Amino acid sequence: MKEMAKKSVADRFLSYMKRYHTGSEKAIKTDELAEIYKLEPQTLQSMVHRLRLDGYPICGDRDGYFYASSPDDIKYTAKWLMNMGYQVQNTACAMLMAAELDKNAATVLNDVRRVIVTL
Repeated sequence: MKEMAKKSVADRFLSYMKRYHTGSEKAIKTDELAEIYKLEPQTLQSMVHRLRLDGYPICGDRDGYFYASSPDDIKYTAKWLMNMGYQVQNTACAMLMAAELDKNAATVLNDVRRVIVTL
């Protein structure tokens, strides 16, 4: 008799989420899931990202991950993710502006030093 192929971590994760964590009221934290599956939290987050890209409705927010129980769960998570993306973009823009200001400040400081030296 042939042995059944071992399920991948992603397959086991999906089965677990569907069975025990369907709906936002049953969200589970990243660290708890990482411990269950013996993964680093970043590895778990990457796996969830890939599963979402493959069309699996893994939802989440500050309370943790959960399997969607309705289209509203998916819409809620999509909005939450978009908001996070906007926040990251705003931070990146602020960093670029700070770099420009710093560059301009350095130029002004060098100009002031040149003036002082010539006095």
